[in-house]
Amino acid sequence: NYVPKHTSLSDNAGKIQIKCFAFIISKKREVLMNSMFMSLLNWRAQEESRYTLIGCQGPFEMRAYQRMVCAKIAVTGSFEEALAMGINHLNDYTEGNNFKVDRILNYGPFFQIHQSNHWEIGLILPPSYKLATAPKPINRMVKIEEINSGRVGVLRFKGHTSRENFHRKGEELKRWITHKGLESSGPVRISRHDLTVPLPFFRHNEVHVDIH
Repeated sequence: NYVPKHTSLSDNAGKIQIKCFAFIISKKREVLMNSMFMSLLNWRAQEESRYTLIGCQGPFEMRAYQRMVCAKIAVTGSFEEALAMGINHLNDYTEGNNFKVDRILNYGPFFQIHQSNHWEIGLILPPSYKLATAPKPINRMVKIEEINSGRVGVLRFKGHTSRENFHRKGEELKRWITHKGLESSGPVRISRHDLTVPLPFFRHNEVHVDIH
């Protein structure tokens, strides 16, 4: 014989709580993804306002950059260790550890350059900042410098970055520049636009090198 199943009020309340919790989590995830997407758009728009596109071929581009101001620090260690240490110091600077106690917003991508015995980690300051007006860092390791305008070769790629990948993409870019009958100048640098994106596949990375 069929015996109806009785559900207690506590069981119903528990199910309602679970559904509410799942709904809140889904909404938070949606808000986070929308926030990340809008941040990405803002970064891209700001970065694209700094240069004029001269030409492109697939993932390769040639750009004419305006004069820019950056905050930069020299660190030692592996590729990953240097990046983490550099970002930590630079984030401290942008969060207000400067003599103006200004929180710097809407700064550009982080970049990383390999010198002979160390790494240089930097970030591009907002276009409104000039060398004379950028907040002076309290941390003496952080330097404010100007990057001259000029032509730059660029190779865009997505995904995980490593020292091997950095080197391989840099060599691809220099070969492309040579194929175009031009000459590269100075060290290759990697530019990271969206380090906060949790999935590497969606991260937008570039390698840059100056062109004579």
